[in-house]
Amino acid sequence: METADLPPPLSEQLIEKIIEELPTGAKLATKTCYGCWKENKFPTSEFISFLSSISSHSPILAEIFKEPEQPSDISPETANGSATARPDVNGSPGAGTEQPSDQDKSAQWRGPSTVKQESEAK
Repeated sequence: METADLPPPLSEQLIEKIIEELPTGAKLATKTCYGCWKENKFPTSEFISFLSSISSHSPILAEIFKEPEQPSDISPETANGSATARPDVNGSPGAGTEQPSDQDKSAQWRGPSTVKQESEAK
């Protein structure tokens, strides 16, 4: 049975470099998974998923699997949600785009120190 090709940018040489830089446990797991993949006992999609899951242990994998950067020039309309307003289940346009008042915002997240100060004040 013929082995499938690794999807770019992965190659046999790159997998060998990745294995060299991994800590012992991840190295052994990668060798095992790669061997199974080469024998067609492990689907390519699962092998790629495995490599992604250990990418924090390998600078090469971290670079391959890093998230693409989001554009930093977000317009105010997009940032506050009005550009992405969608109708609610009943079809009312703009439902769910209301912004919370300042009072609502303060109730959304209160760190432990804020809660402690409020309980001591009572």
